Amino acid sequence: MTTDHHLKGIKFIVRLSTDEIKQCKHCATPVGGDNFEDGVNHYIKCHGYKLLHMGSETVRDFEDNLCNTTIALVGLGRVFDANAYKIGD
Repeated sequence: MTTDHHLKGIKFIVRLSTDEIKQCKHCATPVGGDNFEDGVNHYIKCHGYKLLHMGSETVRDFEDNLCNTTIALVGLGRVFDANAYKIGD
């Protein structure tokens, strides 16, 4: 019996986290932080990404205390060329 690996065909991966806010790689939509859930859905619904992994991560805050965050990895089946997208277009 053979099975396809869930990463087969993935050429570009984006990491999202509840502890950092970024802009979408394709547009100016804020993702991560308080927009974590919306950000994951944005990549999937608007840009055709696939959810590869969701889990927890332990990081240290600015006072060196341990904090738990949630991360997601989403992947795209083609190479992403940042030069092909211009924010505001």
